[in-house]
Amino acid sequence: MLSVPALTLLLVSFAFAAPQAEGGEICAPIGWPNPWTADYDDLPFTELPPTPVGTYRGLTYDLFYVNTDENLIAEVSPPNHAISFDCTKPRTISVENPGESFDLQSLYVACSSGFPQDDCHIKLRGIKKRGGHVERKIIYPKLENPTPFKMLKVDFGGGWKDLTSLDFTSVEIDGTCNYTGLMIDSLTYKKKKCI
Repeated sequence: MLSVPALTLLLVSFAFAAPQAEGGEICAPIGWPNPWTADYDDLPFTELPPTPVGTYRGLTYDLFYVNTDENLIAEVSPPNHAISFDCTKPRTISVENPGESFDLQSLYVACSSGFPQDDCHIKLRGIKKRGGHVERKIIYPKLENPTPFKMLKVDFGGGWKDLTSLDFTSVEIDGTCNYTGLMIDSLTYKKKKCI
């Protein structure tokens, strides 16, 4: 059993070593490796009915499905990526358990509605663990040249930390979300639990 002075020293050492969230909470990384990368390649693919991503590598996906071999736009990490066609409500990626949060580092996105295709406007909202949110607009460039198309890498800065969810609030081509598939791949993030 540890003595009181030894236990106090251990707790103080932990407090200085552990990263802190914006609210001064003490946070510890979850899982290994950290950062995590969601590439969806180890998930099963079925065309009909489509396979929901569900809970994957510590995050829960709403309205996203496993897709493979897009042909038009190459995945970053073949053979799979996640895709969503439902634009009636926000497509959401959220923490698996209460008390957890994640720091978003990067992801690859693309819009797929056929060829040719105009610019695709994507709006993201990150919901913070201690209230408030951050927002960002992304433009996936038009598909007009008959060359191999690639997904767009999006890096996120320090404001995208301590998130409980990431919402894709709008995905539109020519002012409408109809028939617009949102593809994501290689989402990189750090997971943590705060006390």
